[in-house]
Amino acid sequence: MMTTTFRTWLQLLVLLSFTGTALGLFADQAGKFDWSRKLIGCPKQIILDKSISGNGGQLLVLSEENVVGSIDVNSGDIKWRHFQESQADLTSSIVTTERFVIAAVAGGKLLRAWDKTNGLMKWEVPLSATSAISILMAENNGHFFTLVGNTLFNIAAANGKTIWKLNLEKTSWLSMAVLENGSIGLVGAEADVISAVIISPSGSIESTHKYSNVSDVSSCINLNKNGFFACYGSETAYFVDASNAEAISSYPVRNVKAIAPVLQEGHYAIQEADGTSIVQVANGIVEQRNHFAGVQASAVIENNLITLTTEAVFVYDIKSGSQVFGGPVKRLGSSLISRVLPLSSTSGALSVLLVGEDCQMGAVNIKLASKKPTEIIPEWTRHEALAYISSVEMVDLPLSKAEVDIEAEFSMSNGNAWHAFTQRLKSQLDQVCRTVIEFFNELITIVSFNNINSFSDVLAILKGKNAVHSSQPFERDYFNMKKLIVATTLKGAAYGIDSTDGSVRWVLTVGNDFEPLASSVTGEERVPLLIQRGTSHYKFPSQAVVATNSAVTKRGCLTVFNPMTGVITTRIYLQNPLRRVELLPYHTEEMLQPLAAIETNMNVTVFPFVSSVPDSANHIHMMWVENDGRIYGTHLDVLSRKLTPTWQSDLSLSEGQKIIAIAGKPPHQKVHSQGRVLGDRSVLYKYVNPNLVAVAVLDSTHSILSISLIDAVTGQLIYISRHAKASGLFNMVHCENWLTYTFWNERARRMDLGVMELFDGPKQCDSERFNSLTPRKDLPIVTEKAYVFPLGVSAMAVTDTEKGLTTRNLLIAIPFGGLFEVSRRIVDARRPVEMTPEMREEMLIPYMPEIPIATEDMINYNQSVHNVRGIKTVASGLESTSLVFVYGSDLFYTKTTPSGTFDILKDDFDHFFIGGVLAVSVVGGIVLRWLARVRNLRQSWA
Repeated sequence: MMTTTFRTWLQLLVLLSFTGTALGLFADQAGKFDWSRKLIGCPKQIILDKSISGNGGQLLVLSEENVVGSIDVNSGDIKWRHFQESQADLTSSIVTTERFVIAAVAGGKLLRAWDKTNGLMKWEVPLSATSAISILMAENNGHFFTLVGNTLFNIAAANGKTIWKLNLEKTSWLSMAVLENGSIGLVGAEADVISAVIISPSGSIESTHKYSNVSDVSSCINLNKNGFFACYGSETAYFVDASNAEAISSYPVRNVKAIAPVLQEGHYAIQEADGTSIVQVANGIVEQRNHFAGVQASAVIENNLITLTTEAVFVYDIKSGSQVFGGPVKRLGSSLISRVLPLSSTSGALSVLLVGEDCQMGAVNIKLASKKPTEIIPEWTRHEALAYISSVEMVDLPLSKAEVDIEAEFSMSNGNAWHAFTQRLKSQLDQVCRTVIEFFNELITIVSFNNINSFSDVLAILKGKNAVHSSQPFERDYFNMKKLIVATTLKGAAYGIDSTDGSVRWVLTVGNDFEPLASSVTGEERVPLLIQRGTSHYKFPSQAVVATNSAVTKRGCLTVFNPMTGVITTRIYLQNPLRRVELLPYHTEEMLQPLAAIETNMNVTVFPFVSSVPDSANHIHMMWVENDGRIYGTHLDVLSRKLTPTWQSDLSLSEGQKIIAIAGKPPHQKVHSQGRVLGDRSVLYKYVNPNLVAVAVLDSTHSILSISLIDAVTGQLIYISRHAKASGLFNMVHCENWLTYTFWNERARRMDLGVMELFDGPKQCDSERFNSLTPRKDLPIVTEKAYVFPLGVSAMAVTDTEKGLTTRNLLIAIPFGGLFEVSRRIVDARRPVEMTPEMREEMLIPYMPEIPIATEDMINYNQSVHNVRGIKTVASGLESTSLVFVYGSDLFYTKTTPSGTFDILKDDFDHFFIGGVLAVSVVGGIVLRWLARVRNLRQSWA
């Protein structure tokens, strides 16, 4: 018996020892070429919780993305997070108890509680059948009070059971607090009246007071446990005692941001637009004690007032008003700081959290014992604005010094032979030195010791300096895999992200009065980003432009900056709001691609100003789509900067019809093959019209989806396709001669994927260059197919390579966090129902309506990417490899090889074995040759 038990335990131990290998799935590639970044979003509410074990505690955050999560105070890492319903107004606020964090979601219809330590959901209870705008919450001794609309609920925090509920009068309730005796105080405002209600712990109304002759009240806040509230608007602040019908005081203010109590009883800090004031409220009179001008944000921690200006932080003693500390704050970007949250306070040190208007969260440690400005120590930073990316461009890194020397050597237009000879010697010497240094770097990396990671560290030690971790040079690699990801956000910040590890290299603040552009058709907000000059022209710096509008002046603004450094070069202000920005298809003498900025009144601004234009570039056609269904084309004269109408059409939209998507072809896209070779050795030529635009119209009344293909130059309707019983969740990709789109099939209650392919036929109409103005005898041949996609679709894109030779794959973002890659051969419009020998020769796949989903086709394996809004793909230096950047509530970057790595050796290629075989073969060949010569010599003498 003992032997059997021992054997059983031994087998179980052996089995458990192999479970760890399950975590090694994709371990040879995971994290090598890809990275991910988890985000919460712009914080709407932050609560410091110190109840958990450890130093500092955690930050419980509710974001504008309706994410409830926890951030470690010490490191800034996300401990846990939960995505709520995606509508904008579903989650109002969060409240913490001793064990739980509780949030009202779905407009107050549901109440959810999570464990603060690990984020596990403990309970969920329904509250109301209808959603409400006003939702307030408070907690006291295991009881949780929530006000949904005009109904107050008393709920047990342990299990979510409702103890009692009370219906109140209809008004706009703004603040709720639990008082010292256990009663509940409520304050609201309606028209010119402030209402205050005191409710007993048993659920009965104790007192009701109304304060008239007030105005402009938009917010209220509780100041103490005795029912003392502050209500304020843009011009006046009112201090209200909810238990006293006569106790109300007014104080003139200017755009109040926050009001907070201080340690001195009856004293309060008022954060206004022009500074922070310390006031005393006593006997119905409000007196100002101190005022600190030029303050953007402030916070009270014990007896100290922390204030922040544009570039510095100051700490004042509240009692005396004297300055205790002052010093500059180093932050990426120049956005204003909107909030300050005290984290901890010790003797001589303060730790605070800074939240910028660009959603940048950062913890800093202020050393009060030292008066040196350098004693402001940054601890960690989170760039939550990356959850609101609007436009993305991947820019090639600058050329290396060796490549610049080679370019300079071969681009010399004048000079003698001696100068060319010395330049060649210098270039070759630099390459030798660079090769030697790279060899030693590799050698030191292999035998790394004592924190020495590169040859630069060795030189630093020889000079008597401490060795530091040297980073890779910020230059282009051999296969052009490294990129700089330049992204604009809807929060007024632009970012430069290193594609190697996802680190933020720079942050650019577009402007404090920033306003994104709005689409005139779909209403979608966007911040266009255009790269006017890349890094290929080493003689000139790179240049990019961000197009925005001003929220104050309502004028357009072009922010010109260097995408490699994030340094703003200039700003160009227009006379009217911007409507559209486009790059022109030619370059200036400085290799700069001009852009045309079109205002709402159709005025055109060309930047930079040009005096001459190539003949081929002066014929620029633009297509315009209005939300009422009108479509028209214009011709842009670059020199005169005028738009001339060329054609006009109308989709004749009915009351229930709406344009939901417009998709053109990327201007940089390359088509490698002009046709498809059929099984009978004939060629089916593609209809490759670069001016083809797809316009999708949804009829919500009759559930009909219409997709029209229109030539943007002539306005000719090429083809129209309709799908019945279709609704939203629409995505569309337009590439080469095919169009792929997804929609919700109401009849079958599933997601369908449609594809259209356009062909000229067996004879190519435009063999050299497509011209929309050339008359065509026949319209193109259109082939359509529809497939069943068993999962939801958040976004779609197609892989892109340098020459367009590699097979293109579709990238589909799935709502549960996966990134699915499906081959174009699967989503082919020519897949036949019945196969013929010619079709088998062409290697077509028989038609099946379902698209198979395989887990190995999820290119992000377990790195989930939530709420994906877009996928950006660019080509690398290898034809086989396409780089992919996915953005949404999370970021993910990887590379994919649709046709395999046919132009590069695999990572597991055995270089030493092949090198050894080659060396043995060479040595063997030399030895055998010598033996053969000896044998021939002996035979000759025989």
